[in-house]
Amino acid sequence: MLLAVALSALYAIPFVLRGWIPHDEGTIAQSAERVLQGEVPHRDFDEGYTGGLSYLHAAAFRVVGVRLSSLRWLLYAAFLPFLAAVFGIARRLGPPWLAFALTLLAAVWSVPNYFASLPSWYNLFLATFAALALMRFIEAPRRRWLVMAGLCAGLSVLIKQVGLYAIAAGILFLVDRERRTSSEDGRDFDRRPTIFLASKAAGALAFFALLAAIFGRRGNFMDAVEFVLPPAALAAFTVWDEARRGRGRSADRFRSLSAMLVPFLAGAAAPIVAFGAWFATAGSLRLLLHDVFVRSIDPTKYAESAALDPRLLLPAALFAIILVFPTTFGGRRERKVAALTAVGLALILVFGGLPGVYRPAWNSARSLPLAVVAGAVALLARDDAVRADIAESKVFLLASMGALVALVQFPFPAPIYFCYAAPLAALGMAAIVRADPRAPRRLHAVLLVFFFLFAAVWMNRGYVFRLGRYFSHYEALGFLAMPRGGLHVPIADAREYWTLFEALASRPASGGLYAGPDCPEVYFLSGRPNPTRYFFDYQGELYDPDALMRFIDDRGIATVVIDRYPAFSRPLPETFLASLRRRFSEPETIGRFLLFRRTTEPAPVAYNPLPR
Repeated sequence: MLLAVALSALYAIPFVLRGWIPHDEGTIAQSAERVLQGEVPHRDFDEGYTGGLSYLHAAAFRVVGVRLSSLRWLLYAAFLPFLAAVFGIARRLGPPWLAFALTLLAAVWSVPNYFASLPSWYNLFLATFAALALMRFIEAPRRRWLVMAGLCAGLSVLIKQVGLYAIAAGILFLVDRERRTSSEDGRDFDRRPTIFLASKAAGALAFFALLAAIFGRRGNFMDAVEFVLPPAALAAFTVWDEARRGRGRSADRFRSLSAMLVPFLAGAAAPIVAFGAWFATAGSLRLLLHDVFVRSIDPTKYAESAALDPRLLLPAALFAIILVFPTTFGGRRERKVAALTAVGLALILVFGGLPGVYRPAWNSARSLPLAVVAGAVALLARDDAVRADIAESKVFLLASMGALVALVQFPFPAPIYFCYAAPLAALGMAAIVRADPRAPRRLHAVLLVFFFLFAAVWMNRGYVFRLGRYFSHYEALGFLAMPRGGLHVPIADAREYWTLFEALASRPASGGLYAGPDCPEVYFLSGRPNPTRYFFDYQGELYDPDALMRFIDDRGIATVVIDRYPAFSRPLPETFLASLRRRFSEPETIGRFLLFRRTTEPAPVAYNPLPR
């Protein structure tokens, strides 16, 4: 474990300060700074997540310093115990060499692809910790492991609303685990728990209805396949398995299930209730609840993107065939199949930089959560005395956690969002292969090596902008040298933001600054306060150009920075820019920015953007 974590940690160091997406860095940094200054998320500014991460980031600022690099080192510090947790889970699936390999695989498929301290990374880490605690509960059924798993899932909710998926995965797992343990005690073995079965069926239907309402609201076929079908299939399996194998009195079954659910849910509730109490004392509990449970599913308030490509179903079907029908590739054919596969995948690695090769390889990985659920259900539905009950529970646990954590991809399934769930999908795949004695393990070993090398060679060397589409080497040779910077970025970005920083630094802070649309990084890097509560203009009332102009006039804003190519909001119209020209001096063009100010100022000093 120490070797796996050390190698992964050394590998990740060059990625810690490499690259950025300006508005992402600006959002998390400005949120942390406003918390550090005493503001409360949701009440005083428009917090896009639950708010817990802003407090964690504020603590990092207080300890390490108010600069972007502080948040990167915080993520790095959280990355290391995550790797240890991956090893701990994998070690409970197979021998040390397998755990070693899966830890390295999890490393290259996660934060090196986008080393920004975003909440979804912490959701992945905490879900992995919860899965490890539940694995310990399978082996040693003590309540403290349930409380610990619930605590991790509850803390994940404080980071971002999608932490609820880890809680749902834990509940789904415990429902399955209760059926297996209730059949072992022999009480009323010939008696069918009719009421308990009906309750379980009703719960599964309610779960399906909730999934359909949230993840099927766009009416897209791939949304249903990718986000509704996998968790619904696992829930349906628990009902089918109960109808087939469930025994015992309903009252006893309810008691045994409650004995598992209560500690888990109590652990999850503890941090959530404490967090809510803090917001209640700040007079903003209602705003917190509204933003987390109402506004978070309002498609007009948050960015969405098109659903996943239906072509993902082809590699998902291929992986599912390998998992569901392992004997097709095993036996005497296994060595030949593995050798031919290794040759084909080696060619893909050699030519992986070509778009026609890169994208199918990426899609094959992206489809893993679907294949894992299909393989898990098929394996657990078989009557096979060779498999151990504990191994089956581990399969169901990792399939559930992987399927539900993968819901983070909705409603914005950009390729990087798969990386927020990829390590759990890999662990789920490994659990199925280790539990199935018929699995062609040589073939799966070849696939593991391929996905590791593909990520290290073609994903990590690129960047999030092209991830999942084609390979483009990312050159981060510039340096954000302003006091609040500290990141290595492309030279053009470094020059552009340094020039803007110098221009703003030459102006007195009095009069205020407006920067937009979608420019939270400008406020943070310049050290100027944001006069609005929003980080992205499309989320607030200033999205209307007339309202924005009235705001600038009423506040007496002395300096205005306009981004001509905003990330999410629409560009401001020419009529608005013409109005600014009548009120301010002729704008200075700095890259994609237009800088308007009341009086002319000396030109900014020259700056070499190459790192010292």
